[in-house]
Amino acid sequence: TRFVARLAPCKDRKAALDFRRAVSDPRANHNCWSAIGNDGVPLGQSDDGEPSGTAGMPMRRVLEGFGACGVVVVITKYFGG
Repeated sequence: TRFVARLAPCKDRKAALDFRRAVSDPRANHNCWSAIGNDGVPLGQSDDGEPSGTAGMPMRRVLEGFGACGVVVVITKYFGG
């Protein structure tokens, strides 16, 4: 299994979703994401088919633990290889 993480600044949910759309790989098994606004309020997250609560929420907790604000992260997961 291979993971690729991409992080970018984002100011709102639309920017987060635009980034997710731009970097997600349709050939991958999962493109999970999480985003936090400039004010520290969560903008959303997705497990993208992983078991519920096992990807997007833990990613958000990591961002919050670092005090990250105004960011979106997309982690793409490829099985096999």
